[in-house]
Amino acid sequence: MVGLERAFARANPGDVKDHVMKSRKSFLLRINPDLYEALEAWARQELRSINGQIEYIIKEAVRKRGKNISDNEAETADDAENET
Repeated sequence: MVGLERAFARANPGDVKDHVMKSRKSFLLRINPDLYEALEAWARQELRSINGQIEYIIKEAVRKRGKNISDNEAETADDAENET
């Protein structure tokens, strides 16, 4: 967790996950079942949730296109993933 999130966690231990999740955008993704199974297997191999794996793949694709993702955004995503 980042500094502020650590302080928040100490002050409000039950609300940490809600706080982290509120800083992320949720949306529905419709995906081919065969592709989902392939992503699920890949996620298991890398010890990630399916959500974490999809986010990782998208972040890597965005970086390869030359777009910057701030370290704070990446850390928040990684921290949330480690809490699931």
